[in-house]
Amino acid sequence: MRAEWRYSCRSQPVPGPRVRPRSSRGRSRAVPASWFKTRDRVFGQLLDDPIGYGACAEYVVTSEEPKEGVLVRIPDGLDFATAAALPTAASTALGAVDAVNCGSGEKLLIIGATGGTGVFATRIAAARGVHVIATAAPQADAVVRARSAQDTVDYRARPVGEVVADRWPHGLDGIVDLVGDVAAFEAAAHLKDGRNAVSIDFAATEELQKSGRIRAVNHVHDDKLNRITEVGRMAVEGTLGIVVERRVPLGEAAQAFERNRRGGARGKTVIDMTAG
Repeated sequence: MRAEWRYSCRSQPVPGPRVRPRSSRGRSRAVPASWFKTRDRVFGQLLDDPIGYGACAEYVVTSEEPKEGVLVRIPDGLDFATAAALPTAASTALGAVDAVNCGSGEKLLIIGATGGTGVFATRIAAARGVHVIATAAPQADAVVRARSAQDTVDYRARPVGEVVADRWPHGLDGIVDLVGDVAAFEAAAHLKDGRNAVSIDFAATEELQKSGRIRAVNHVHDDKLNRITEVGRMAVEGTLGIVVERRVPLGEAAQAFERNRRGGARGKTVIDMTAG
């Protein structure tokens, strides 16, 4: 299971080392441009030089408009730790759910529903009235149901496509893949005509993309400013049901990365610069 890693920070105009996490929260400092004031609470996705693909430090330097990322103000009512868990995972989930375009009462299979992005995708889809079917190992079944999935598929016991064909013989209305599971994504063969199969991790093969019966796409994280602003609003409203599984100090960041790489995440890991 892939995972994203979050941290808490403050920013200042000095260069720093390139380090791994992409999503951040903190207060702006010494900003000459017009969008933010000094001490504004901000969060977003940092994909820009000199940071590279993210940052994990007490102070971070970035532009107001990172080349590929984005910074926005943290809305009132949202704390720093929660804000740090949002930008990449929640906005990616929102983009994927928007792209699959399932409506109230329609059946959506989410592959990778137990991870950080999957939790958000499940919550967002369920808030729209979508019937969410989540892939999950038996030990995670109760967890994903508590997070608004209505049905589960044990991807370890049988091929996901076989289970879908048996349990939903009239077909699904959409599929979202969050983990690059090409084999599970083949359940797209059981979509209704004209419906969407969306992967954020390149599970949509060229053959599947050429299908004239359904639309299969590898979705790229887009419209970041509006999506990150929207997930901030949704977090304040309580739609996302954010799960911060671990808060660790910077000194334990390496161990936290390794735990997440091994899989089994059930929520977000926040690296807190004020802790420990």
